[in-house]
Amino acid sequence: MKLVRAHRQESAHILVLDLVETLGPVENPHPEFLKIWPLEYTEQPAKHAYTEVKIVNGHQHFLVKVIDAL
Repeated sequence: MKLVRAHRQESAHILVLDLVETLGPVENPHPEFLKIWPLEYTEQPAKHAYTEVKIVNGHQHFLVKVIDAL
């Protein structure tokens, strides 16, 4: 899985990233354990001073507030 900058950006202060899945369907043989995939996106230099990041996967999405950016 990886994050890529979406073609359409809704606002100068919200960075919209698409979650691109490179895995096939994943079945969890042990439902009591979680599988974590670390994700990273770097934009240097940043195009705007973002206050939120919106991660989109199909029709699902969620917002993450930007607390501090280096």
